[in-house]
Amino acid sequence: HAQLPTPSSHNYEDCNTMSDEEPVDPLPQIRKDCIKTCPGPLAKYDACKDRIKGKEGVSCEIWYYELHHCIDHCVAPKIFAVTKGG
Repeated sequence: HAQLPTPSSHNYEDCNTMSDEEPVDPLPQIRKDCIKTCPGPLAKYDACKDRIKGKEGVSCEIWYYELHHCIDHCVAPKIFAVTKGG
């Protein structure tokens, strides 16, 4: 069994070294950068949006999901690399 630190063994000075700045979520920028790696799905989604503009009862849902599947495939290793380092 791993031993839990006791109050006398914990370094409380570390608590005072935290920054007062709000943490920045890296995910939105990583997702934006990853769109460039998905030109095919992005083109299909954009073409679909243009085709259905002004029409009711139709959507580009399948192309939307394909685009985001591609983006997520790019994002996953990048976001895990960022969070592992933190």
